[in-house]
Amino acid sequence: RNKSLKRASRAKQARVIWDKDFTDFVFMEAQNLRKMRNICTKFEWHVDHIIPLKGNNVCGLHVWNNFAVIPKVDNLRKGNYHPVHD
Repeated sequence: RNKSLKRASRAKQARVIWDKDFTDFVFMEAQNLRKMRNICTKFEWHVDHIIPLKGNNVCGLHVWNNFAVIPKVDNLRKGNYHPVHD
């Protein structure tokens, strides 16, 4: 529960005000897609932040173009990792 609260706090801090409505809409659509994929495939999916909200080398934003619906196992394997390119 504590981990979940910290993650929600990071997401709230990483939001941008200029695109809030569209970001909220895309996030809701991603959540709906995740639920449908859970039912259709019989395994769990997550809504992932492509660039982590708090990574070792980068920090992303909770914005519409930073979401991806990926299998839970891949998201847990990835964790907060994001490759940094030179």
